[in-house]
Amino acid sequence: MLGYLYCPGVGALLPGAFGLSVGDESMAPLLHPGDVVVVAPGAEPQLGKPAACKFDQPEPDRCRIWLGGDDQHVDLGRLSDGGHERLPRRALQWALEVLYRATRPAA
Repeated sequence: MLGYLYCPGVGALLPGAFGLSVGDESMAPLLHPGDVVVVAPGAEPQLGKPAACKFDQPEPDRCRIWLGGDDQHVDLGRLSDGGHERLPRRALQWALEVLYRATRPAA
C-alpha cells in the first residue's frame, strides 16, 4: 500500500518547500527508510529537533537530531541507538528543520 501527502497549497504556506526521502534507520522509531520529510529554505535547524542535512561528498546526506556544534564541527544525534555524530562544519552545505513528515501507512 502506498501513501502520499496531497497539499496543493504547501508552496503558498512554505515557499520553496521540498521533500527528501529518508534513507536509513538511524531515526527509528520516528522515521524509517522511504518516509519523506518536508523542509523549506530559511527554516534553520532547532536544537533537539530533527533536521535534514546536506553534506559535501563523501559524507552522505542525512536526517538527524540537531545538537548544534561549534565553528569547526556540527553535532548530530541518532534516535535508533542514541548515538552521536560529530562532523566537520566545512562539509555541511545546509541544515534545515524538518517541518513535516509523511510516513507510509502500516501494512
